[in-house]
Amino acid sequence: MRPIRLEQGPRPPNETARCRNSPPVLRGHGQAPDPLAVERGVRLPGPGPGSSPATNPQEPRPGPLGSTGQDEPKRFPRFKRKGEGDSLRYPDPLQIKIDLATRDPQGRNLLPRIFLPKVGWVKVRVSRDIEGDLRNATVTRTAGRWAVSLQTEREIPEPEIRTRPEVGVDLGVAFFASTSDGFRIHPSPDLSMAMKAAKKKLVWEQRKLSRKDRKGPKSQNFRKQKIRVARAHERVANMRLDFLHKASTTVGETQAVVYVEDLKIRNMTRSARGTKESPGRNVRQKSGLNRSILSQGWGTFLSLLAYKLERRGGRLVQVDPRNTSRTCFACGHIAAENRPDQTAFRCVSCGYEDHADTNAAKNILRAGHARCACSPGQPGEFVALPFSRRINPRE
Repeated sequence: MRPIRLEQGPRPPNETARCRNSPPVLRGHGQAPDPLAVERGVRLPGPGPGSSPATNPQEPRPGPLGSTGQDEPKRFPRFKRKGEGDSLRYPDPLQIKIDLATRDPQGRNLLPRIFLPKVGWVKVRVSRDIEGDLRNATVTRTAGRWAVSLQTEREIPEPEIRTRPEVGVDLGVAFFASTSDGFRIHPSPDLSMAMKAAKKKLVWEQRKLSRKDRKGPKSQNFRKQKIRVARAHERVANMRLDFLHKASTTVGETQAVVYVEDLKIRNMTRSARGTKESPGRNVRQKSGLNRSILSQGWGTFLSLLAYKLERRGGRLVQVDPRNTSRTCFACGHIAAENRPDQTAFRCVSCGYEDHADTNAAKNILRAGHARCACSPGQPGEFVALPFSRRINPRE
C-alpha cells in the first residue's frame, strides 16, 4: 500500500481532485550501480497546484511535526558526504522511458526495463502498477542498494466525508496503542522476537565495525562492514514500518474519525543530563525511556494514519494530552493516586476500575468530542483510516 496525496482546500462535492501517486517500487538485481530498485519511501516535490500560496521568505517557516516551528540557526554550508543521501532526480519525464515487456519475440522471460539519461537501459523489478502520467524519477542508494522512484499524476474522485464511527486512541510503551472500545494494538509475539533478534544482530555488527581500521590497506573491510551495519539498521526499520503500516491500515479501515493526543515527542525524549552546574537525575533511566519511546514510531504512525484517513474521507483529530491518564472517565476526578501501577486504574473518589490505557483512550475520545463541538474543522485535524480487522482481542 502506498500513500496518495490529495490537494488541499475546499471543492464542490462532485468535482474530482487531482492527486499525485507515490512511486511504484522497482526492484533491481545484480551489482550496483547498474541494478535499480525503488525504495519504499515516498518523496514528493514541493507544493501541488492546490496547496497554499508561498509564504514570505523572511517569515519563519513552520518546522516538522514535533518541532518548535522556528527556523534552525544559520550555519556554514556543509559539502555533501559520500554515502549520505546519495540521490539524483530526473525532472524531465520526456527523457525517461519504461519498457514493461516480460517476454521477448522468442517467448523467453524478460525483466522490465527503464531508460535513464546518461545511464541507459536498466533492468528493474516493478512492485506495483504504474498509473497516471509520469512526472519525474528519483534515483537513490540506501545501504548499498539502488532504487528509482517514479512520481505520477492522475485524476481521482473526491472522497465522501464520513463522521461515524469514532474512536479514541492512546499511544503507549507497554502496549503500542489502546482504543476506547477496549482493544489493544501491539506487535505479535513472532514479530517482537524477530525485532529483538534483528537488534541483537545490529549490536553485533556495530561492535565488529568499531574494530575495523578506517584508513590504510584494510579500510576496504571497514567499508564492507559499514554496509552490513546499514543493512542491519534497514532491517529493523523495515520491520517497524511494516507493523506501523498494518496497524494504521487496520484502524483506518474501520474508523472515520480518530482522536489522539497531541504529543510533543521531541520534548518527551529530551535528555535528562542537565548541565555541569545543575546535573540531571536518573539520566540512565530517562535514556532507556527515550529509547523505548523512539522505537515505537509514534510520529510515523500518526503520519500514516493521517493520509490513509484523508483519502477515505475521515479525520485525525489531536487533543490536549494533559491529565488524560489521571482523570476518571466515570466521575472526572483527577489525581495521581488513581493509577497505582502501570496498567491498573482505580479511582480514589468513586471506585471506578478499568485498564489504565483504556480509561485514557475514553478520556481522549471525550476531549475530542468537546473540541469538535467548540471549534470544528481546525487546521490541526488530519484525516484518519478505518478499522476493519482487530489486531488483538480484549485482554
